[in-house]
Amino acid sequence: MEEIDKIYIFIRHGEIYYGSWIIWRAVRFFFADIDDPPLSCNGFIKAKEVAEKLKSEGYNIENMIVSPFSRCMQTALQVKSIFQDIKNFDLNVLISEYQQFPWEYKCSNYPNGLPKEFEAKNKSTIKLVFPEHYDQLKQRCTFFLNNVMTEYNNLAIITHGSLINYFASILKPREEPYNINFSGYIKVIEYKDGRKEIEINENP
Repeated sequence: MEEIDKIYIFIRHGEIYYGSWIIWRAVRFFFADIDDPPLSCNGFIKAKEVAEKLKSEGYNIENMIVSPFSRCMQTALQVKSIFQDIKNFDLNVLISEYQQFPWEYKCSNYPNGLPKEFEAKNKSTIKLVFPEHYDQLKQRCTFFLNNVMTEYNNLAIITHGSLINYFASILKPREEPYNINFSGYIKVIEYKDGRKEIEINENP
């Protein structure tokens, strides 16, 4: 049997309360205080179902890195309810929502705005700018892949649509863009012989 070295699972948060980004954007336009929508009832259910599916396939999750937004934390708690041996549950600004508008850098954990600098365990640092251009989003995603993710094994990363689609394009390039739906995920399995297996589930 082939020996597994590391497992990484990227999960997009579950469905948000407003059901779609278009509805949320409209609500957000008229009600400025709604920066950080929670999961819908279906979002909670689906997040747990995805975790149960991964567990049934024999995968183990011991570490979690989570975007500090409510919808990601709520998704992570559903995953944690299935994988009860999780040792680390870390919030990380690098996998926060794409901050293309001035109001989006606020969330329940950072009501005055996300931190503007991040230092990895290897002492590498990155400066963050909010609001940001897409190239700046790609820079922090690349920094995460190179300097943060590799510090862990049996890791789940709970993040947002823009980021998980970019991660997919880097990990398994293809001509057409990815469109990973709510609760969609990427499985990355690295074997000790150097091989890497990547599975992308866009519509869980």
